Amino acid sequence: EKLFVVHRDFGSSSEAVVMFAGGDRGPKHLHLDILRRDFFSNVPPQNSSEDQIGSMLASFIGESILLIITGEFVLPLSGLPADNVILATMVKGSVGEVGVTQTASTLEITGAGPIRGIEWSLRKSTQEIDIELEMRMEMLIDSAYVSKVQSILRTAFRGFVLGEKNNG
Repeated sequence: EKLFVVHRDFGSSSEAVVMFAGGDRGPKHLHLDILRRDFFSNVPPQNSSEDQIGSMLASFIGESILLIITGEFVLPLSGLPADNVILATMVKGSVGEVGVTQTASTLEITGAGPIRGIEWSLRKSTQEIDIELEMRMEMLIDSAYVSKVQSILRTAFRGFVLGEKNNG
């Protein structure tokens, strides 16, 4: 299986690396990753064009497929609202002189639409938190697929993690 890599400028969200691989588990299996350049310690070199990736994705246009969407976010711990599900699971306590602080957790989510799980870990040195949000949903693949997935993930993160209300 070949990994196709393209560097792309997404405007306000800065330059990203788009990676596509498909076909290893049958003709209708694919992986599409969109990662910010600063995610990598060594950015993989571009070896394809957007047109090449687009033509490979074309065989999926019109298909309804199960998507497993994973988004990774980093934000200051102080950026979480007080009534956040992550803060609710952060446990701090002591037994005698022994202190215990929970610095990571994996949560299985039910009743929140396509959101299936959250993993979080605290970077104590910087007081930042790494958050991984997992979603599962069926989607009809069309030419706006990548934009739709980004929007769905961003909306889920803002609503479920940051507690922002959807105005649309």
